[in-house]
Amino acid sequence: MDFSGSNPVPVAGLFFDGGANGVDSLNLQNVPSKFTTHTYNYVNSDDRTQDFAGSIVLNDGSDSTISFARLEPLTNTGTPNDVVFNLPASSDVATLEDLGGGMARLDGATFEQTDFAYPAAGGSITVNMGSGTDTLTITSLALAANTDLRFDGQGDDDTVNLNVPGGLANVDDLWIAAETTQQTGPVTVNGSTNLDAGAGTITLDNPLNDFGGAVTITAASAANLD
Repeated sequence: MDFSGSNPVPVAGLFFDGGANGVDSLNLQNVPSKFTTHTYNYVNSDDRTQDFAGSIVLNDGSDSTISFARLEPLTNTGTPNDVVFNLPASSDVATLEDLGGGMARLDGATFEQTDFAYPAAGGSITVNMGSGTDTLTITSLALAANTDLRFDGQGDDDTVNLNVPGGLANVDDLWIAAETTQQTGPVTVNGSTNLDAGAGTITLDNPLNDFGGAVTITAASAANLD
């Protein structure tokens, strides 16, 4: 779907069904910067043998909604200010990783693999993990400068792993709500850090961590920070 001319999404929205056979992808190209927020809403499924569905909402003051089903995979090369992922109401195991060339990937067995352009400098990435026992692992990211990261477990027993071997950098504000927050690679946060583990644990004790701003722990049964 090419946005280089005018917006190809009708006011009432657009539905793309990849069908039952073959490998069907949806590629959004030349999405203009006026669409400042890209929101991905996922529904379904228990495994990759079933259908995946959801929607992409591009907002430029009003919403342009593209609904989809039965895709393999989804790609959006447009650069927004803010990216929001709303994972399905299931127990999800998700991975967030760098692809190179200004692109990253969010992938898991319960929702559509999504390749997306990093937000512009000063932007944000939000992952709302939904209901269920969820795990989000960050294995690599090449963020633009001063990117906010927000990872919200949204109830149940959730885990966030900050496992970037070379270190997670260019983070402005970091906000994590999950029963377990832990790391293997260092983290550099230029702005504030807000952590909420409820009755769970926070273990961010890599000696190379650099928390440049205020660190706030709302709740945790145990917290170990370095």
